[in-house]
Amino acid sequence: MTEEENLLLKAVLDDPDNDAPRLTYADWCARQNDAPTKARAEFIRLQLEIAQIGSARVNRGEAYSQMYRAMKLQDAYKTEWTASLGAAVFGFEFNRGFVELVKLSARDFLENAARLFEAAPIYHLELSSVTNAAAELFASNYLGRMRSLQMDNCGLNDGHLQLLAASPQVAELRWLSVRDNEIGMAGITAMAESPSLKKLKYANFTGNPVDPCEELGIDSDVVVATWLPEAGQILESRFGYIPWLHRDGETISDYHPSRFSL
Repeated sequence: MTEEENLLLKAVLDDPDNDAPRLTYADWCARQNDAPTKARAEFIRLQLEIAQIGSARVNRGEAYSQMYRAMKLQDAYKTEWTASLGAAVFGFEFNRGFVELVKLSARDFLENAARLFEAAPIYHLELSSVTNAAAELFASNYLGRMRSLQMDNCGLNDGHLQLLAASPQVAELRWLSVRDNEIGMAGITAMAESPSLKKLKYANFTGNPVDPCEELGIDSDVVVATWLPEAGQILESRFGYIPWLHRDGETISDYHPSRFSL
């Protein structure tokens, strides 16, 4: 990587919510001669257009042509574009032209986070094998920048969720998925009373012994009724309104928002 590219990437990393550094990086890519880098310019611009359209309109297919073209570019050049992530990452997702989500084991995240944060504006994690590293993970400063965290089918129990809820490192979380674990009322109560989870807007407990989140009545993908189950009612009777228990929107896709949009 050249010094100029390093500086342009650093500008993206330092201001990840701003489109301007990403567009400047795209302009640099467009001036290069190799096909993967030149194609990256178009890819970044396409994904920025998609993000500006908004998730509701994207779900209605209003960005189909942009999404299709971006997908074709990613399929053609993803190996070159993600080489700096290293072998520990077994999956990734681009958002607004850059890798923002990585999939790897909890232990590999802890061992590689510093390098990953230098390679891409990573703010979203999908972790496996969490239980054998849970205490270290939830205490790690590396977790402090995460806006979404997915730990589905990881064998998590109330104790693990209590560790998460007690951690000051989860203060930036907006989106959490802990599907298909062994979480009960004690772990969920710890989340509800946690001072660190004030920014959390969406949580998914599907497949756990207790799921306190709003349930939906669906007719042809349109939400026609919602109700809070008993567990959710108990929580709100104790703690008041809890945003992540509730869902917003008109269709089923609205009710499970993209982690990138929160």
